[in-house]
Amino acid sequence: MTATISVLVALPVATSRQRIRTTICSIDTPRLLARLCGDSPAIPETVWRQYLPDIPYDPPCA
Repeated sequence: MTATISVLVALPVATSRQRIRTTICSIDTPRLLARLCGDSPAIPETVWRQYLPDIPYDPPCA
C-alpha cells in the first residue's frame, strides 16, 4: 500500500475580478521523499549541530 497525502492548493487566477481556483492533488509520499533524498546531499552532524543544537542528530535521509 502506498501512502498518499492530499494537498489543497489555492491558485489565484489573473482576471479583472478576484477569483481563486482550487486544485486538489495526491502526493505519493515515499516517492517524493526518495526523490528529495536522492537529489540532496547528506546533512553532516557538524551542520546539524550548528542549526539544530537542541535536537538529537537524526538526518532525514539516513
